[in-house]
Amino acid sequence: MQAVAINDISAEVFENARKNGAVAITGTGCVIIPWETYAEITEDAELGRLIEEREARQGKRFMLEEVEKELGITQEDIEAAGEVEFV
Repeated sequence: MQAVAINDISAEVFENARKNGAVAITGTGCVIIPWETYAEITEDAELGRLIEEREARQGKRFMLEEVEKELGITQEDIEAAGEVEFV
């Protein structure tokens, strides 16, 4: 990985990045990393943001096992109930 000050970015830096990896430019600098690594980092960050956003909208979450225990039902009870039609 190569860090470059934003003032030092030149055609040479971008040519090197084209051959050897990718360029991620921020307000404070530039980092040259493989595209795959950059994609993984940004995808993970976006997924984390979406999870946090969804949890904030939906409030507390419960595991299925907790709900079954609280209601006194089992997975077999649910399967025995068959299909449910919502109208």
